[in-house]
Amino acid sequence: MASLQKKGESWYCQFLYHGKRHTFTIGKVEPDEAEAKANQADYLLMRIRQGLLTVPPGADIVLFL
Repeated sequence: MASLQKKGESWYCQFLYHGKRHTFTIGKVEPDEAEAKANQADYLLMRIRQGLLTVPPGADIVLFL
């Protein structure tokens, strides 16, 4: 599950993938937009877990999401 953090004026999204924590910057956006981006990441991670979406070999999961 992806989670949101706000540091200063910017939002960050954190998630676990293969047991490792990853973070990406969402930026200076409204809380609703940050929540939408975290939900989008959650959705893609769910599809990966279900086997309906495959991360290409060697791809960076943060860039993929």
